[in-house]
Amino acid sequence: MAVRLTTVRGTVAAVATVAALVAGCSAGPAPAPTPTGSGSPGPVPTPSAPLGERPLATGESASLPSGTEGTLTLTVQDIDVVESCPGRGVPTAEPELGHFVVLDVTVSSDGTEEPVHLPPGAFHLADTSGALQRVSTTDASWSCFEDAELLPAFVPAGQTVTGKVVLDAASPHGQVRYPAGEETLVWAY
Repeated sequence: MAVRLTTVRGTVAAVATVAALVAGCSAGPAPAPTPTGSGSPGPVPTPSAPLGERPLATGESASLPSGTEGTLTLTVQDIDVVESCPGRGVPTAEPELGHFVVLDVTVSSDGTEEPVHLPPGAFHLADTSGALQRVSTTDASWSCFEDAELLPAFVPAGQTVTGKVVLDAASPHGQVRYPAGEETLVWAY
């Protein structure tokens, strides 16, 4: 590196700057902190789920904000993995991806605003490690059960609805996931 210095004062400043940079680059690691007290920091808490995920058991309810003043309470009462289901317009529907995941869901809205849209496509499937399946609803999953047995796509304000949500899964084991704002509700199946 060529640096032209014309005064002694400039030379001293340049040498001091280079020395500071070299010293900063060659400094070793900082010493470890000295333990105090009993010497044992105790167990380090570890999260039970990745940040933003809320694992739920079947039958456990989750309350979510709905609109500006309401709350939506979502409960997956049961999860069944089946190889076929009673069809709409056909005797039996077969899954396209391998397995139907059938959720029995109860949803309550205590708000006074517009109905809440909760279609089957709002639920997603993932494998046991949490990797999302590309598609969770198919023509086959839409052809399961009569309309009266399915969860309505809209939850009227101030009402409770129940019904089935049918998803098409590649694996008989995994996770049902419902993104809810800043967190994702997760049920294992």
